Amino acid sequence: LLGVRLVRLGHFEFDARLKSRGPRILLASVIMGAGLWVGADFATPFLTGDLVVSTLALAGLVTGGAALFGLATLVTGAAQLSDLKSAMRRS
Repeated sequence: LLGVRLVRLGHFEFDARLKSRGPRILLASVIMGAGLWVGADFATPFLTGDLVVSTLALAGLVTGGAALFGLATLVTGAAQLSDLKSAMRRS
């Protein structure tokens, strides 16, 4: 809803870069979701156990999902290492 509102008010425009990379970001998200779905099947026995074990299993899923998304963005061309380097310099 926020995105729709911002577009209607003219505060957000889909530039050429977003139009080019948007579908690739979506593909990387789908790849990450599929990886997490498979990973959750393997992690389910650990997620129902002891608090420490379930916390570690959940941390593993989160870390694995982030790593898979990062790799998928690089492979699909949704992001480049130079983008990450420039973002790190700005912050």
